[in-house]
This record gives sequence, C-alpha cells and structure tokens, in this order.
Amino acid sequence: MANEIFLIILISLILVGIVGGVLLIFFWMKSSYRKKDLKIKELQNEIEELKRKK
Repeated sequence: MANEIFLIILISLILVGIVGGVLLIFFWMKSSYRKKDLKIKELQNEIEELKRKK
C-alpha cells in the first residue's frame, strides 16, 4: 500500500515538473527579456564587425 502511494506521488510530481517546465519555457519565449538578449547579441556582433573593419 505504501509503495502504491509513493509511486502515485512520484508520478504526479514528475508530471507537475514537466508541465511547469513547459510553461516556463513558453513564457520565457514570449517575454521581453529574451528580446533584449537578442538585441544585445546583435549589437555585440555589430561591434565585433566594426572592430574587424578597423
């Protein structure tokens, strides 16, 4: 009986973890932080290109 309860709790925790991870990734993709990171990377690439031209 105790093993069945333990397995049910374990499986439910794993499912909650998976759903939580998917939601976290989904909201991160939509967030403005990711857009800012992409802009910063683009600017860094432009700076490197300008340094090479000199």
